[in-house]
Amino acid sequence: SLERLAPWRRSQKVLRRGVAQDLFWLVFNGHYLGLLLALGTGHLVEAFNGVLSRAGLPVPDTLAVLSGAPLWMQFVVFLVLKDFVEWNIHRLLHNVPWLWEF
Repeated sequence: SLERLAPWRRSQKVLRRGVAQDLFWLVFNGHYLGLLLALGTGHLVEAFNGVLSRAGLPVPDTLAVLSGAPLWMQFVVFLVLKDFVEWNIHRLLHNVPWLWEF
């Protein structure tokens, strides 16, 4: 990862006290939280479509923005967007104190 190439804390060891908790949150935030969010996404899309419809705006049939692009390009865009979202979640975890309470 980039953290190994350009670490924030150069003196911090990889195998250190608290690494098990870090691994737990990595798995939880990277997998289980994604599953929970995926379950709620359908409801959010339906609510958003309802708002569009009530406002007299067209409701899109699909959000297939990159469906015509080559597979490699879809993959690169996915990785960049996923990394951007994860970075922002990580940044929020550090900047919003009550998020550390869990």
